Order: sequence, then structure tokens, then C-alpha cells
Amino acid sequence: MSKLRIFGSLAAFAAAKGGKDGIDILFPAIAGLPAEHALDLALLPIHDANQLLLDELAAAADWPLALHACVLANDPFRTPDHLVRSLVVRRVSRICCFPTSQLNDATTNQMLDAVALGSQAEAEMEDCAREAGLEIVRIGALLNRASLF
Repeated sequence: MSKLRIFGSLAAFAAAKGGKDGIDILFPAIAGLPAEHALDLALLPIHDANQLLLDELAAAADWPLALHACVLANDPFRTPDHLVRSLVVRRVSRICCFPTSQLNDATTNQMLDAVALGSQAEAEMEDCAREAGLEIVRIGALLNRASLF
């Protein structure tokens, strides 16, 4: 089983000498949050998680090819097409969606789908990314063993 490492910044990725094995993900929404709760807190509507990602990418001189960009599929501020185009312009070639419907039971997925926040939003984001030629990784099975940086 692959190792999953989630980075809050490109600087943290560089410091950890990422990209050698496993799956490395950039998710700036976790930066500065306590590691034991970071993934849960990152989902709260306290920031625009995808804008944090876009800002981190805009400040980068180059995008590490081994790194996946972690996007929130249910973005209230931009359509999947708009977000994917913004990622492509910033030279991103790999993404994963978070949170992932892989972690939910059927009842939870039905409830989230009813308000356009569940597997339908994730599938739409993945379809749009695939059409743009991006590689998609599904991380649900790996999240409980992820290392955060």
C-alpha cells in the first residue's frame, strides 16, 4: 500500500524532500492547523481552501511533477471548470479531491448529494479534470495513515 503525505505548503514539501515514494499532496488549507485535527478543520468554512491552493501555486516558481494538488470538489466560489482551468494554467498535472466520498457510508453520501456536496460534486470535478488531461488519485483508503507536514 502506498504511503500518503499531505503538505501544507510547497516549502514543507521541499524540506521533506518529497516525491520519492508514495503519494504526496499539496493541501494548503491544513497549514498551521494542529495535525491531529487538521483534515477535519480544513473543511470548516473559515477560509477559501481552493484559493489558498491557487495562491500557493501562484507564488511557486515551478510545480513539482510528483506532487498532487488537493482540491475541494464542492467549491462555493468557482465551478469545476474554472478551478481546473486555473490549475492547468499553474502547470498542475495531478489532483485529488477532498473530502472524498470514499470515506462516507451510503446514507451520508445520499444526504450530501441532496445538497450538492457529495459524490456528485466529486465526480463532476474528477470528470472536468480528466477532460483537461489531469491525472486523478483517489486517497480515501490511505487517509487514516496519512502523514501531515
